[in-house]
Amino acid sequence: SPDTLLNLESAAINTSILTLGCTKNDASWTLGDKIGAVNFFSSDGSGPGALVRGSMALVAESTSGGDMGLSFSTYNNTERVRITATGRMGIGTTSPGYPLEINSAVTGGGMLSLMSTGVEASISHRINSGATTSGWVTGNYNADYFIYSYTLGSQAITFKPTGNVGIGTTGPSARLNVVGVGQANNPTVAI
Repeated sequence: SPDTLLNLESAAINTSILTLGCTKNDASWTLGDKIGAVNFFSSDGSGPGALVRGSMALVAESTSGGDMGLSFSTYNNTERVRITATGRMGIGTTSPGYPLEINSAVTGGGMLSLMSTGVEASISHRINSGATTSGWVTGNYNADYFIYSYTLGSQAITFKPTGNVGIGTTGPSARLNVVGVGQANNPTVAI
C-alpha cells in the first residue's frame, strides 16, 4: 500500500509517467497561460494564509501556443526560474536573452556565487572553434585570485591576499611584479 495519495509505480521503464495536457488548439493563447501545472498548496492560516505557495508549470511563450517554457515558482507562487522553449534559463527573469541569465532587484543579488570545499572555485570563459581554444579562467586557488589564459596555457595574473599583483608570475614579491615571458633575458619589473 502506498504511503502517499498518489503513487505511480511500474516494473517497466518509461511507463510511470503522469501527463498533464490541454486540448486548446488555436492561436488565442496569452503569454503565461498554463498548459499544465503542479501546485503546492498550504492551508496554513498563519503568515499570508491558505494559498498556493509554489508550482511547476508549462507556460505559453507565444500566442500560438507552440512555444512553451517551464516555470518554477516559490514563496506565494512567485515565478523564480524559467527554462524557455529555446533552452535558455532565467533566474529572476521570464525572458532570458542568454543561455543563463540572472537578474535581481536586490542589491548584490545579481551575484553568482561559487563555493567549494576543496581548494579551487573558478569560472571558465572559453571559445572552442575547432582546433583552437581561447579564453580565460577566473577564480580562487587557495587564498589567491587568478586569471588563467588558455592562449598562454598558464596563469596570466595572480592577486595575493597581501595586495601583491603578479603578471607573468604566481608569486609576486611586490605590489606589482611583472615578469616578461618570451622577452630577451625575461626582464622583470617590481614596483
